[in-house]
Amino acid sequence: MEIELINTGSELLLGRVLNTHQQWLGETLSDAGYILTRQETVPDTAEAICEAVKVALGRADLVITTGGLGPTSDDITRERIAGMLAKPLHHDEAIAEHITSFFARRARPMPESVLVLVLVPVLMLVLVLLVLLLLVLMLVLVLMLVLLLLVLVLMLMLVLMLV
Repeated sequence: MEIELINTGSELLLGRVLNTHQQWLGETLSDAGYILTRQETVPDTAEAICEAVKVALGRADLVITTGGLGPTSDDITRERIAGMLAKPLHHDEAIAEHITSFFARRARPMPESVLVLVLVPVLMLVLVLLVLLLLVLMLVLVLMLVLLLLVLVLMLMLVLMLV
């Protein structure tokens, strides 16, 4: 499976922020048996983001983007990719409740600008669930193979004990 990672953020290119997303995602995917085949960092411009995503979608089976999803004015990744793919954004109530409870648990006021985080592309949740299901199925398959290997080893030991 070809997996590409696109990190958006001019601050990453300027060296002002360490790209911990790439390190964490690379390690997490690797631990799950997947390997990133390409990683690219692009500035916070619509052209750079859309071009990188278009090219990656033409090469990869899965494209992961990080950055540009927050409530600041330069966070345009969500809107640009949704527009490019003609997928409207919708308000996800479960995410809104999670964010609201996050601030409530800390007894802090929630800035209204944070609610932009509840806007997700239509069908994105379905894709996320499908990817998670695929990961679970692969884990079950690996566990079944390990169990089969253990059974074979036990059978071999039994045969050796009888001989």
